[in-house]
Amino acid sequence: MIRILRAAPIFATAVATSLASAQAPTPVVMAASNESVQRFHDIATQITRQANLKPGQVVVISGSTAYLPFMEDVAIQATQAGAGTIMNLHTDRLEAARRQQLGGRYGWYPPTALEKDLLSKADLWIIFPDVSDPGAFPTYSAQQQAAMDSSFIAWRPSVNRRRSLFVNIPSERDTAGTGMTYAELSRRRWNAMRADYSQISAVGESLRSALANAKTVRVTSPEGTDVTFSLAKNGLFVDAIPSLVSGRYAQPANRAFVPGGSVTGIVVESSANGKVRAAYDQCTLPVRDEAIDVHQGRAENVHTASDEACVQKALKGLRLSAISIGLNPALTDVRTPAGMPLETAGEGLVAIYFGDNRFFGGSNNDGPVWYVPLTKATVSVDGRAIVRDGQIVDRR
Repeated sequence: MIRILRAAPIFATAVATSLASAQAPTPVVMAASNESVQRFHDIATQITRQANLKPGQVVVISGSTAYLPFMEDVAIQATQAGAGTIMNLHTDRLEAARRQQLGGRYGWYPPTALEKDLLSKADLWIIFPDVSDPGAFPTYSAQQQAAMDSSFIAWRPSVNRRRSLFVNIPSERDTAGTGMTYAELSRRRWNAMRADYSQISAVGESLRSALANAKTVRVTSPEGTDVTFSLAKNGLFVDAIPSLVSGRYAQPANRAFVPGGSVTGIVVESSANGKVRAAYDQCTLPVRDEAIDVHQGRAENVHTASDEACVQKALKGLRLSAISIGLNPALTDVRTPAGMPLETAGEGLVAIYFGDNRFFGGSNNDGPVWYVPLTKATVSVDGRAIVRDGQIVDRR
């Protein structure tokens, strides 16, 4: 998942289209360049190959008009594999109309029988962002957000059963506030999109197995993090295409990202105790020396060396709700000049999440999510390290 600076929430907490193509919030482009379309062709081929598409299967490809060339490429590859394809195209005008509707009392209508069938019976949804220019839309009001949250309850069972692959094409918008040049970020993102997701899946499944049998998970870091917790039963999922389509494991959410690669676990909030410490983070401004105590899951005694009021406000009332371990080696160096990770899927990066974990398939809706990146963390399962000093050691 892409690291988004704190000006925007990182979780999609509601369904934003009539076919429930809920988007992972991600910067988008205004139009597809010829160069990016050419670079994407091999990735489209890889997606269909690793998804193991077969004749008779059905693929839904969803996104805004700005992404049509990419969507078309995937559709052609899926068709050549013998799968039936459905194009679900969005426009900015339609999205604007839907946001106006959100100002109403009930938000989105519940899914129809046809929509439920499509969500549950299509073999794979390949999802690009559903707007071409997010800057043209005002942010959701409190009333609109409440309507979205209310609507999500009706849509969530069907959305969580859907196998969703989110595709994040590099764009110049991604560099906003990062201090990175587009050339730097674009090169690393394209490399990460071409990663060996079969290998990422294998490592992720090994970590999943270790975490699934854990009684206690402990996370420590050189900055002073020392927090323990237990994980929810069947609360783990691996973000990698082969894991998404295999169906071998019960998991709370069926989704993966390109680029991506991580294993994520839902925390039993009341079991979490200890402290979380990080050298850097990001709120409205860069954050230094972040300190959060955790008591029975609750974030307490929040202090930082910079932008403290912003961090305290963001964490107020939140519980520790999830942990993720990055698996993609091509994303490890995607950082701001100050060292802030911009992708949670970088190999060995441990992210501790507070607040809303519904995007992961959890039930925590405390409020906006806050996550703390730990670049040199050690993760131990019942005393045995599976990540040590930011390096994955469990690769069975």
